Amino acid sequence: MEPLKVDYSYAGYVNIAAFSRTNVEKGIIFSGINSDDQKARVIIPRISLAMSGDFGWISDEASPLTLGGQALYVPELQTDPLFGPFMRIDTMPDLPAVGP
Repeated sequence: MEPLKVDYSYAGYVNIAAFSRTNVEKGIIFSGINSDDQKARVIIPRISLAMSGDFGWISDEASPLTLGGQALYVPELQTDPLFGPFMRIDTMPDLPAVGP
């Protein structure tokens, strides 16, 4: 059996406590392309998110991170004609469509 040779260097690091709580309330904006190849944006001002599923931290392949949650009611936006109390969806028809 041959001896094990190791080469390494030491460096400082910063620890970020990800998912230290089981449920997080934040706002979120999704920008993308809908099923009609039209650019769109979904704005959810208050959402409750939690990890739902397993996340393989150690892998040579990309690992999906699955979140589950629900849009929460925002009483201050109940009478807002552009928003609504849960979310807003903006389509951007003036932008060029993406696709062949």
